[in-house]
Amino acid sequence: MKKKIMTLAAVLMTMGLLFAACGKKEPQMVVLTMPSNPTTGFTWEVTQTEDLFTITSEFAEDAPDQEITGAGGTETFTLTPKTAGETEVTATYRRDWEGGEVDTTVTYTFKVDKKMQIELLSGTGELSGDENSMNNPPEMEIR
Repeated sequence: MKKKIMTLAAVLMTMGLLFAACGKKEPQMVVLTMPSNPTTGFTWEVTQTEDLFTITSEFAEDAPDQEITGAGGTETFTLTPKTAGETEVTATYRRDWEGGEVDTTVTYTFKVDKKMQIELLSGTGELSGDENSMNNPPEMEIR
């Protein structure tokens, strides 16, 4: 009888651990994808008010229609949460060498919970430059 109780307790503990693992979610991340052409002098800068995310970036040049130097492309920023909290993330497309001329600013407010799940609380954007300077607006996705 004692052996059956021990076996039953072990099975229940194992099932409890399995159910707990099933309820866990993978940490999320934010992906910001923005048109970019660094050869024009404009570059994206992504900042945050609270240091919640590790931010990495990658630029992919568009396949040009012709053999030209300095084709535009897409800049992708990946924000991976490292702690819980709330922060404002601002992406600014600016030309630093012209006194910081700003073309586009996009601001998002995110909340990160203890399980590294991300919630978008708000988002705004402002185009200060020429409306034709950007082909596509920035895109934001939580994965």
